[in-house]
Amino acid sequence: MNSSETRDFSEYQSAGDDTPLSLVSALRRGSDRAWSQLAQIWGRTIYQFCKGRNLKHEDCEEVVQAVLVKMYRYIAQFERDGKAMRLRHWAFTIVRREIATHCERYLAKPGSPGGEDYQRILGEIHSDEDAEASATAFRNQLVNNILESIRPDFDPNVWQAFELFSVQEIDGPTVAKRLNMNANAVRQAAHRVRKRLRNELEGVLDAETPQGLLAVPESQAVEETLES
Repeated sequence: MNSSETRDFSEYQSAGDDTPLSLVSALRRGSDRAWSQLAQIWGRTIYQFCKGRNLKHEDCEEVVQAVLVKMYRYIAQFERDGKAMRLRHWAFTIVRREIATHCERYLAKPGSPGGEDYQRILGEIHSDEDAEASATAFRNQLVNNILESIRPDFDPNVWQAFELFSVQEIDGPTVAKRLNMNANAVRQAAHRVRKRLRNELEGVLDAETPQGLLAVPESQAVEETLES
């Protein structure tokens, strides 16, 4: 196994720990590496979410900074307690509140141009129907960004095997033939990426994480554990 495959995750580890920390645990312990990872990946995700709301670049930047500051200040008080308190849900709630606050602050300024756009965004933020769709979009973008962040740590063939086998759900023998690998090597490659992804997502997402990313499709199930 390429040592870089677990590089980012293992850097969350504290002296004396038998296993690496999850991002959430590392954040609570004040890990600089964890905060850098959060700012990079989550900051990008928040920015993309704001752009999807048609906020201007400068507005997106302000919201990103405000959200990251609040996460930094209150992470010590953050407690995981079921679905509602997964890090992603907690962060998403902060994002929506900051967008609403930003729009309200803008609308409070007399004579500000483009007020109707901010009013529309504010209305969407306060919509329960919009909240559900937005939460799904935020989650999917976050997973995509996390995947992209760990991709350079894997050999290209390992990553391609993971994408074909676990994401596109192509059967092992077909993937093996396409990549000039044996079927067992394909399964092991996909397992290595999924294991790393599980580590990165510990305490971040809930059970609704797309199964194609974290588990072998049922039709291709193999007996393997996280410890293998």
